[in-house]
Amino acid sequence: MKVPRMNPVTGEWEVVPRNWVVTYIPQEGTYRFAPPDGVLGYDAPAGRYEVREPGARPVYNPPEGRFELGAD
Repeated sequence: MKVPRMNPVTGEWEVVPRNWVVTYIPQEGTYRFAPPDGVLGYDAPAGRYEVREPGARPVYNPPEGRFELGAD
């Protein structure tokens, strides 16, 4: 279930799964919500680092015109 949560570091609101935690991305010096058991990987199509669930890979989201991390 996704819920609106505020990132306490950035002050921005996001709708994320309830169990996600704020995680530091050292390559970018930013904090983002991520799965607690996630792994850091580079999302080449989006040009940024993401903490994602193990086995996730970039998939194209046509309505939004961008790549997102999806499951295998």
